[in-house]
Amino acid sequence: MNNHYQTLKVSRDAPPEVIRMAYKVLCQKYHPDKYPGNRESAERITKELNAAYAVLSNPEKKNAYDEFLDGIETKDGQEQDHESAQQDHKAKEEPKQESRHNADESEAKPHYKPYDSQRQPPQDPPKPRQQTENYHPWRRFFARSIDYSCGGLLVGLIMGRLEVMGLLHHKVMIGLLHPVIRSFFIMPITFFLWMLLEPHIIGILGNTPGKKLFGLQIVSDSQQSNHVKRAFSVWVIGMGFGLPIVGLITNTLAYFRLKRTGQTMWDEGWGFTVEAEPLSFLRGLTATVISLLLLQRFQYQIVT
Repeated sequence: MNNHYQTLKVSRDAPPEVIRMAYKVLCQKYHPDKYPGNRESAERITKELNAAYAVLSNPEKKNAYDEFLDGIETKDGQEQDHESAQQDHKAKEEPKQESRHNADESEAKPHYKPYDSQRQPPQDPPKPRQQTENYHPWRRFFARSIDYSCGGLLVGLIMGRLEVMGLLHHKVMIGLLHPVIRSFFIMPITFFLWMLLEPHIIGILGNTPGKKLFGLQIVSDSQQSNHVKRAFSVWVIGMGFGLPIVGLITNTLAYFRLKRTGQTMWDEGWGFTVEAEPLSFLRGLTATVISLLLLQRFQYQIVT
């Protein structure tokens, strides 16, 4: 049976950041819904990962566990010393020629300690995701803008259909398009509508249009990840309910927090990580053109 360090595939001197990142990587790998192997095996491994991280992420529990391991290693070391002493005594009693022959064999073959499930060679920790210099706040911002623009297109289509069906008078339609009413009424409704739709779109397509366009992917880090709560947090903490002034403040605060910590509040709070693919010049240009076309279409839909 592996100890907690072996379960998370980290060394005993690994810092908390490496332990945390190793836990996230392994949880993602052995997620029961995504693991290609046996689901029962994935659930068992996930429970072991959770138990190991619960101990190693707590300084007091980690210190107590280290003392426990030190005691086991001390006991094993004493047994090994006793075994070595017996072997030395036995070697002295054997003929010199046979002793020489055995010495040659020991030099030719490396000496291995008996297998012990409690003691295994330390393994190198998995490399954490290279996010420290790749936050891509602007790519994430523009991708989110495209997503909410899709919600705006949907609102424009609904309003146009209601007008055609005679359920929305043309004068009322013109009144709703007044800059003030549009900013403080239509836009919050648009953002709220997208907040409701985003979890379902991710569940069906695996991504949102904006993030797909800009090479971004929302990755679940644990079984407690919740797309609905994340979308709600983005709407409140990130976009400020869709209100212009509030949204400007919340976006600015989210930008500086992302640059400082490498994670947004909604990702860290609900167990997600946003991974970014390398974006070539051609793909970046294509994403920009499509973004402008979508934004232009959104403006046209609102105006007409």
